[in-house]
Amino acid sequence: MRHHHLVSAAATLTGLVTATLPDAAHARSIRLWTRADALPADTYVTTTGHVGYDCSAPGSGGCAVDFQALRWDDDSGQWSTNVDGAENSTSYSDRVLWEMPVYSPVDGEVISCWRRMPDDFVEGDEINCPGGDELCAGSGNHVVILTPEGDTVLLAHMRADTIPSWVCPFDDVYLYDDEGGSCGIGGMEWLRDASRPDVQGYAPIMVEAGQFIGRVGTSGASSGPHLHMHVKPYAWDGANHCLGPTEPMEFVQSFVQERIPGVAPDPDGWTPLESDEPSYDGTKYMFWPDPIRPGVDNVLLGGGTLVRTVDTGTDTGVAVQRNEVGALELDSFEISDGVFDMLDSYESVAIKDVAATRLGWTRDVVVAYRNAADDLVVRTWDVAADGQISSVDLETYGDISAVDIARTTSLPYGVVTAIVNGSGRLQVDGFAIPTGSLTITRGSVKGVGAPSQPKVGVTMVKHASAEGETDDFEGAVTANLDTGGHLVVSTWTVDDDFDVGAVDSYTTIATASQLAIAKTSPDYRDMVVTAIVNGAGELQVTSWEIDASGQVQPVDNAFGGATSGVGLASMSADDVIVSVRDSGNALAMLGFDVLDDGGLRRNATLPTATPLSAPPDVSAELWSSDEYGVAGVRTSAGNLRLLSFPLNFYGD
Repeated sequence: MRHHHLVSAAATLTGLVTATLPDAAHARSIRLWTRADALPADTYVTTTGHVGYDCSAPGSGGCAVDFQALRWDDDSGQWSTNVDGAENSTSYSDRVLWEMPVYSPVDGEVISCWRRMPDDFVEGDEINCPGGDELCAGSGNHVVILTPEGDTVLLAHMRADTIPSWVCPFDDVYLYDDEGGSCGIGGMEWLRDASRPDVQGYAPIMVEAGQFIGRVGTSGASSGPHLHMHVKPYAWDGANHCLGPTEPMEFVQSFVQERIPGVAPDPDGWTPLESDEPSYDGTKYMFWPDPIRPGVDNVLLGGGTLVRTVDTGTDTGVAVQRNEVGALELDSFEISDGVFDMLDSYESVAIKDVAATRLGWTRDVVVAYRNAADDLVVRTWDVAADGQISSVDLETYGDISAVDIARTTSLPYGVVTAIVNGSGRLQVDGFAIPTGSLTITRGSVKGVGAPSQPKVGVTMVKHASAEGETDDFEGAVTANLDTGGHLVVSTWTVDDDFDVGAVDSYTTIATASQLAIAKTSPDYRDMVVTAIVNGAGELQVTSWEIDASGQVQPVDNAFGGATSGVGLASMSADDVIVSVRDSGNALAMLGFDVLDDGGLRRNATLPTATPLSAPPDVSAELWSSDEYGVAGVRTSAGNLRLLSFPLNFYGD
């Protein structure tokens, strides 16, 4: 058994990109620069394009965008640039956009930056640097990021002293407009030497998509608070960075709708942006800058204590709960445009704990629960096309104290359970379940692990491998807490007879009080992601690589702030949603992109007003052709509810 820290690494890009000036501009798919939790109530990111915007022809160079923010004011029935209660203020500090957080939209290397230039509080003016008539650099406080794809992204006019010093190490206040620089490629422009970390002797500075890099301000050639953003092609002439004309930006993983003066935003009027470029022809657009939007619908299930959600096919699902009388209950539903239609309900025996999954790719459901006698029960349910639920088979096994379940997604169909058995040890069992009969046959060989606390999770992988390997590992992956509270991730073989064998186990130094596990498949190879509430009371998300022999190791960590409950769901081939009970005991949903190498990038943050009294759970499947996610939660009022959320995780 191995005990390790969790680590990740990055490398410089300077000098690796040697493209020459392209003949025609290409569109760059890119995320927006802020998050939903940065927006005040009823506030949206807006833009009409930069002054002189003309991105109609390749190489036109007029593709830069200026972003603003506006708040809908119900009292006046108008849009306002100011915070609530300061509608008539002329102070920049009362603008809803002022000091809004800026997050890097890309991975890359910082090749130019400035951070300490004073903001320009005189509208229409440009700051004169010391010495008289010399102007400061028009970009003001800025960051230029070189991406692995060979583009540069500029984010400009940020607030003085808000760009972290690790992003931009310069301490001088003024950057002159006529500072020198050079580029040896004709038709391309240069960057000022004074703002280049490499020229000034600094080691390469790498940023990741989703990292905080500053706040909106009005520094440089700025007529008021806004964020200037553009993309330019890049080339390296052997000694210098060279940039071409601005290129179109196609925004992804967000939503857009037209903003009409004097008309409130339409809750149903949002269009997912899937590498589509909004038209900046003078029409006012507003953006929801996250791939998760506020909920569309919620349904009261009753006064129970536990709820799990199971996808049973396009637009349909089953909620599995421990209801208000302590009994197992299944409720089938259909979801259309985010709205629930409850179909059937089936109440059964008293239970203490429950987990559920879909059987293969059928509509049928397999439930594993701990009954009143603390026995493990595995039970199959037929779910008809109209949502009617009927029990088919059940098998009862020995004493347990915790349970989770996962399905196989290829023949032979069946499930795997992870339990803490009567001896207090982690145990993994396989069950063959033919889709025709739904009868349950337990494998003859079970996998038994080390002593465990009653916290377990399990998922199945089919094409797990390390980068560059041609063979795959197929089997189960579990997460549990050892007797010291440390997170343990283990791999297990599961053969066609559903016999289980232990392969590898990895114990981290991280302690936890809650855990969840899910599979993801970046670059067509399966990896797993765990989410825990760590010993510091913070959300900790970790990606894990499994090689062809089943050896497991951590790849990257991400953290999400204080929380006291956690759930986890795969939302696409390479995205996961973590649901948490935040520091205010309300439901919040955080999205993470899992890169091809296993790196984690936060790409969504949705706070909600739903107060929770127990850790939330999120369905482990997609809904409505990737358009909606479903969460099952227990509110502070002691009620179980289903909530639906629009999703747009396209365009990684």
